[in-house]
Amino acid sequence: MRWLQENRLAALGLAALVVLNVILIAFLFRPQTPPAADPYIPPTEPEPTTTAPEPAPSTTAAAPEQGPTVAAPVEPVPAVRLLTIASAEIGWRAMVGDCETPGLVEFSGDGGQTWASADPGLAPVVRLKALDETTAFAIGGSGDCAPSFTITSSAGTEWESQDNELPGAWYLEPADRNAVHGPGGTAVPCATQVVDVAGLTNTQAAVLCTDGAVHLTGDAGATWAAVGSLTGAVALAPQVSSDASNPGYLFASLEDGCDGVAVRFVTGDGAGLSDAAGCAPVPDAQPGAVALALNEGAAWLWAGEQVLVSSDAGATW
Repeated sequence: MRWLQENRLAALGLAALVVLNVILIAFLFRPQTPPAADPYIPPTEPEPTTTAPEPAPSTTAAAPEQGPTVAAPVEPVPAVRLLTIASAEIGWRAMVGDCETPGLVEFSGDGGQTWASADPGLAPVVRLKALDETTAFAIGGSGDCAPSFTITSSAGTEWESQDNELPGAWYLEPADRNAVHGPGGTAVPCATQVVDVAGLTNTQAAVLCTDGAVHLTGDAGATWAAVGSLTGAVALAPQVSSDASNPGYLFASLEDGCDGVAVRFVTGDGAGLSDAAGCAPVPDAQPGAVALALNEGAAWLWAGEQVLVSSDAGATW
């Protein structure tokens, strides 16, 4: 009996192993189901904002507010141009030069539209004056830069030396253009430099300085007196009049309110320096390169590349 029971248990165990093997084999050979793909999830965008981000703090100070631009004041310099006229049609002009460089003199018979060269043989030319339609004189430096007086009666074709006229003439010393010579002697009226000089009569003259000061003399240059100041003044000319009426000077300046050259008439005693000025349209005018001439009611202005003519003493051009 015991043996029979042992054989039965062994048979049950074997049967169980057979069943387990069948199950394992069935599991291994079952059909495979592919795994499901991952679902597509769109990227999440940030929600729109209604407030701007705060700016990062600045490490530099804010720039100060800029005020209106103010033009630098004009700084006058000694004039390098001379101009004189006999009428509205006849005129002379010169580039001054220096003791080593001859002055360049030219003559015009058509109101400054065309010019012909003339050679007085001076280095530099410090004074130029028209006497009539063909006659003019020039004062400047001779070979050693000593003053010399030359005159032409042929519109510049020929020149003659007349140094005996020097003592009674107004001019700047060729070797020192801050020294003003007059019939009453030589003086240095400006504390700075001389821009220009104009002889009105044998006893009256005006000097313009680079600091704007205006000096007058009534005793032929023996003494000078300051009568006022004109900021930006760059040239002056005497009023040449056949009947000596309304004697005075024409002043040119570069100043605010005039896109060009401001021109005003000043009487022989200095009145009128602060009066309103006419404005000549020469926008390229530069200090030193401006020259004026006034004869009766005719006036010429040489500035930049232009020569302008006025028939009303510089009020309009």
